[in-house]
Amino acid sequence: GIEIAAVGPVKDACQNIPVIYGKFKGSSRPEYFPGGEAIAMKVGIHEETGMILSAQAVGHNASQRINTMACAILSGINVEDFKKLETAYAPPIAPTLDVLTLVCDIASLKRMRKRKIT
Repeated sequence: GIEIAAVGPVKDACQNIPVIYGKFKGSSRPEYFPGGEAIAMKVGIHEETGMILSAQAVGHNASQRINTMACAILSGINVEDFKKLETAYAPPIAPTLDVLTLVCDIASLKRMRKRKIT
């Protein structure tokens, strides 16, 4: 079956907080390796501090990716540090760049554009 997992407050609960969302759809394996399964993620970060506030995932190993995000939230890691996270690379089971870090990269870029940070 399909996995759905989340951590942190949903968008409706963050109406009074300046939150930027990053979204990304990818695969559980590199494009050139057969058998990859779809995975979609969304991450919410605080616009001013860059702290990770929430994450949602749908697809292959969604729960494991959300567990990683839960550790990041609990540890107070900001998106700039998290996007540098090194994940396992083994073509039969994992791509070079995981959806987990790519979604944070997208949120970080949106934050920089909004805040005009270069």
